[in-house]
Parts: sequence; structure tokens; C-alpha cells
Amino acid sequence: MTSTYVKIAPNVSIRRWVHSGGGMYRKNEYRAYPLPQEEYDFLQDLFLAREVNKEDELVQNLLHEGIVVECEKDDKSSEWSGPHLIPNLHFRTVMWAITGRCNYNCKHCFMAKDNNVNAHEWKVEDALSFIQDAEECGICDFVLTGGEPFLHPHIFTIISSIYQHGMHMSAINTNGALLTEKVLNELDKTMGKHEKPLLKISFDGIGHHDWLRGHKGAEKEVLDGIKRALKHGYSVRAQYCVHAKNVDALSETVDYLDKLGVQEIRIIRVAESVRWDQNKEDAGIYYTQYYDKMLKFTETFIEKPHSIHVSIWCMYDLYPQSKTYVLRMEQDPDIPDEKFYACGDCRMGFLLAANGEIFPCDAVSGTFEAKGMLFGNVLKTPLWKLLYESPVTKYACLKAYEMAKDIKECQSCEYWKRCRMGACTAVMFSAKLVEGKNEAPAACIYFKDGYSEKFKHVLQKWHQLD
Repeated sequence: MTSTYVKIAPNVSIRRWVHSGGGMYRKNEYRAYPLPQEEYDFLQDLFLAREVNKEDELVQNLLHEGIVVECEKDDKSSEWSGPHLIPNLHFRTVMWAITGRCNYNCKHCFMAKDNNVNAHEWKVEDALSFIQDAEECGICDFVLTGGEPFLHPHIFTIISSIYQHGMHMSAINTNGALLTEKVLNELDKTMGKHEKPLLKISFDGIGHHDWLRGHKGAEKEVLDGIKRALKHGYSVRAQYCVHAKNVDALSETVDYLDKLGVQEIRIIRVAESVRWDQNKEDAGIYYTQYYDKMLKFTETFIEKPHSIHVSIWCMYDLYPQSKTYVLRMEQDPDIPDEKFYACGDCRMGFLLAANGEIFPCDAVSGTFEAKGMLFGNVLKTPLWKLLYESPVTKYACLKAYEMAKDIKECQSCEYWKRCRMGACTAVMFSAKLVEGKNEAPAACIYFKDGYSEKFKHVLQKWHQLD
């Protein structure tokens, strides 16, 4: 027998969440990984160095994966490495609105400058305290948003603290107007050797951006910001909010962004919300018109070569370099209802608002708040309690069939196993809270009106094109 001493690797944290098996988290990565029970049982007793048989298969696997390292007899695992028992449910990501302030007056956004005069903003001391709490609750990943996050005077201090606590920031949502050379240089300096975050930048079409953003000159500002971000080596996802006025500019805009070197564009129909209902004028676009326009766009897109990854929110992703696609609206019919969550994003993450309120979903957080539906506040209640048992955890653990139990059409629908309320339940919440409709219109129309087969027919042509 060849013996050695091992401890948990310094960049690895062993964790176990309530109602979950054991898991492993690597420092500054965006997610935790489940561990087989045998490996977790071995690691949970490894706070102090342990003598092991180096030839043991389990030990060899853990050494090979970098989960444990050889060490001296009197050595021990770091406090950060654990193992840790996390007192709440497992949530991977927090989308954090660090400020409610914004420099634009977007017609669909409740955080618009003219709609949010007394905007909240996280005090830096409260923000640093929350980051500590997030680490103790097993949070792995942050997405910073706003308002406009680059308006926060201490954004770089906040980002630095996230990494100092061993966590990760996968993305920043921004309108792009403040991506100056000075700001990008400071972001470069703050990130150091860490992986640069994805910059999700709103851009609503050539010739149309200013209208939705309520700001003259917004289009030039954002395109300049995108070009600078790409020059600094950041991956950019353009986020295109589709409405009746800009839908026909989509193909031209995608081609232009592709030539700039933008890696991805996400296309999102402007969903029903209190503010959009007040400001949309004649720009509302119903699902049948939206789906027809997306069919036309898809046919045009696949006819010529592209590099840009296209994601039509909750419908499908197009990967032109490999000519492959993934359908998002179609669910796996083999998964039992009891194991099918209503929303995978809600199960793995939550939104933290600029006033400390916590919401299960960023897409309808403004509507929830406007309707007085609050879920708890981290400035008043410890985070672990809110992530252990609260209205947020109720929504996070909600199954699709439970959400559909009051919708008569779902009970006997032939498409239920393929649909399960569609890929985004926020659409249903929006319809219910804004229009008083208890239905899932996006999914119903997609399947019952034959769009599922229409999109498949178009996408299957892709491989037949030269």
C-alpha cells in the first residue's frame, strides 16, 4: 500500500444544502456540481488531513479531478473549503439590481428614469454584507443589473467583493450607454485574471432603439458601447425587445451585429406589464403575429451564412456555425409531472431588487411589486430564512401541473406533456396579473395553432441548404 495524506483542494468547497445531496463548488465558477454519495461521505470528514491509500480507486479519482490534494500530516482543509451544511435550499444564481436608478426612460420598464424618481440603491456597506450572506447560503453566481448598474458609484467595489468571497459574476445587464473607455478600463482592472462577464446589452433595432428607450441618441450610444466592449475582449449578447414597430428591422439588425462581431442576440417579445400597457401605443404584438414574423425571420436567417448565435426567447436557439438548433418550447414528455418544475430559472435563482425585496423572477418582478405581491426583504429578514421557507421557495419548487390546476384547458389538452405551460411561466403571470387572464397564451397558440410543426419544418430545411 502506498499511503499519503490528503485534504480538500483550496479552490474547492464541499457543501450540502437542505433537501439536496452533497455537492462540490470550485472557487469563482458559476455553478456547483453534485457528488456521488460515496465521494461526499469521504469528503465530509476531511476537514483535517487524512491518511489514505493512494492506490484506492476513489482516492485516485478525487486526486485526478482536483477535488483533493496531497498534503502534510498536520495540514487541514481551509474554512472556506468546508465541508459546509447550508441551512437553505440550493439556489445557484442571484440577479441583483444594485441600483434602481436609470439614465433612460424605457417604455416597458418599471425602473425607467421618469417612473422611478425616488429610486432605491444599495448602500455599499449593505451590499458587502449581502455578499457575505450569499456566500454563507451557498450562492455561486451573480448577474448584476439595475436600473443601470454602471450608475452605482461603488459597482467595482461590489464586483471585487464577489470574487474575494470565492463567487462568480457571469453577466452584467446594461443599456450600454456608460460603456466608455474609462469604465471598461476600470472593469478590466477589477476583473484581473478572472473570466470576463458576458455583457448583455439592450439594442432594439436599427432605426428603432431610441423610441423604446425614450432617449434621443440612445442608438448611437449603445452601438458605440458595443464596439468598445468588443474591442476590450468582452463577449456581448444583444437583447432585442420585439414589438410591432421594430419587428421588421430584425433581419437587418442581426446581420449588422453579426458583422460587428457580436457573439449572440436574444430576441424577446415585450411582455405584458403595467408600464408597457400604459405606453405601448400601437406597438403591441400578439402571439400569432409574433410567431409569423419569427418564422419569416428564421427563413431569411438560415438562407445565408452567419456566425452570431440567435436565441428566440423560450422558443429555440440557432447555432449557425454548426447548423444546429435547440427547441425550447418543446418539453420532454418522459419526465413525470411530479418532477417537472414550472420554471427551471426560478428553481435555480432569484431576483434581488434595489430596495432589498426578493422576487422569484426578474421578468415580472415589477408587475409583482406594482400589484403588491411581495416575497420578503433581505434587509429585514436573513437571507437563509428567505431561501429556506418563504413565498420565494414556494414558487421555486412549484411544479408545472400545480400551476396549471386552475386552467381548465390544460386539464385535457393533448399537448400537455410537450407543453407544461411553455418554457417561461412569466408569460402566464403577466397575463394573469395585467389582463386578468388565467391562461398560458404563448404555449397554447404555439401548439394548438400548429406553430410547433411550422418552426420544425423551417429549421429542418437548414441542413438542405448549401
